[in-house]
Amino acid sequence: MRVTMIALGTRGDVQPSIALGLGLSTRGFDVRITCLENYQGLVERAGLACAPLGSDVRDLLASEEGQAWLSGGRNGWKFLRSLLSVGEPLLDSVLPGVQAACDDAELIVFGSMGFIGMHLAELRGVPACAALLQPFEPTGAYPSIFTPGGRSLGRRGNRITHRAVERVSWRVMRPAVNRLCRDRLGIDPMHRLGPLGRMRRTGLPVLHGYSPAVLPRPHDWPANAHVTGYWFLEPERGWAPPAALAAFLDDGPPPVYVGFGSMIPGDPEATWAIVLAALERAGVRGVLAGAPPELADPGRVHVVADVPHAWLFERVAAVVHHGGTGTLAAGLRAGVPAVTCPFFSDQPFWGDRLHRLGAGTRPLPARVLSPETLGDAIATAVRDPGMRARAARLGERIRAEDGVGIAVKRVEQWLDRARL
Repeated sequence: MRVTMIALGTRGDVQPSIALGLGLSTRGFDVRITCLENYQGLVERAGLACAPLGSDVRDLLASEEGQAWLSGGRNGWKFLRSLLSVGEPLLDSVLPGVQAACDDAELIVFGSMGFIGMHLAELRGVPACAALLQPFEPTGAYPSIFTPGGRSLGRRGNRITHRAVERVSWRVMRPAVNRLCRDRLGIDPMHRLGPLGRMRRTGLPVLHGYSPAVLPRPHDWPANAHVTGYWFLEPERGWAPPAALAAFLDDGPPPVYVGFGSMIPGDPEATWAIVLAALERAGVRGVLAGAPPELADPGRVHVVADVPHAWLFERVAAVVHHGGTGTLAAGLRAGVPAVTCPFFSDQPFWGDRLHRLGAGTRPLPARVLSPETLGDAIATAVRDPGMRARAARLGERIRAEDGVGIAVKRVEQWLDRARL
């Protein structure tokens, strides 16, 4: 069966899709991933076919509109307005490529930025499946990921937040999405219910690629919504660390990793200056991902470009990151405490969840970092024995899971039922 996986977004969206695609491939599926061209090499080195799309996600995030989007935090209205200004031109440039990648697909698997895949599947009469990294299904167990402050409002109130965010977001996005459907693809407008409502109405299978040990599946979710566990992509076969990094790790106590993934701070120079001062305040060494090479300080600070988290995080004392699901998952699996510095979207939600589990410090929004707050948080993550023990126990549970295997099993079970 030919499968097209739509993985729009940053590396944190693409990498779990590759892991899931590899799992499907081992079961005989012919998998192709369509993603932004930045990640074509990542997909092809993993051994999967890629249908690359235009646009550089880092250029988008560095733009004025992208910076406004990143500064949205948990402000749902600001996030949606900025998403529209960033998302419409992005979709305009990639939609024809997405459509072409789905033309011969017999199964379409789409992520949270690729809901158009559900529409294309219906038009072509082929099955579709959602593969999400965030919980969007309404529940009384917790509020929407965009709820300011993230405080529970009780079961009824929590459900209201999910419904409200869903309706408002589709009301904001619907005119632009349907205009693109009509003008760029020549297809019918998307459904009045919106993609989430349509998924719910049709019982489309929804796979959530995060651990139930981090966020359990709510009892009030419908049967088609599953929490499988994280979808981890292992380091490329034959990969070995750079000699300079290996020497740095061996030359002292475990350092603290600091990296913000695809996120681009409004003032990168000031942000890295805060990081260096915070490491000094905490009295720890650091491995900085994506920092300017000139910040390296022999014996104290090492700068890396791209090192597999699965390998590196087992060798550090704590992880400082933006709260994206991919980096967060890797830190959790390694069993080390975290300091999250969220920018926007679901990052504050996951940072708060990690803190509630006792495996991380209270989230520090990236826009208000200081040497004092970040340095003290790093010191807590490194030296708090209770936090370290809780992180280690959580890591054991996550390492015992088989998120990809469970997700693939759910897909096969659903396809078998659909054929009856």
